[in-house]
Amino acid sequence: MTNIFEKLANGEISLDNSPYNNDVEYKQALAASSTYREKLLTTLNDEEKAIFEKFSDAQLEIESHSTTHSFTYGYKLGVVLTAEAFTRL
Repeated sequence: MTNIFEKLANGEISLDNSPYNNDVEYKQALAASSTYREKLLTTLNDEEKAIFEKFSDAQLEIESHSTTHSFTYGYKLGVVLTAEAFTRL
């Protein structure tokens, strides 16, 4: 069962579907990543491309889990800090 924190982290619940639209640094990093990926792929043979694609998929899976964990941890920490603030009133 997915909890609400995981749903928020995975974009299943969202107030804004495009959080990076106005982030210039994100757009630059994305463009650079795409450029270097294309350059790298032109240097690889078919077998190497298949291995690279599997590697890329595995990295995306790791990033997805890491992002979800970081989001849920940060959100829970924020709730704990908020609770602590109210107990000191």
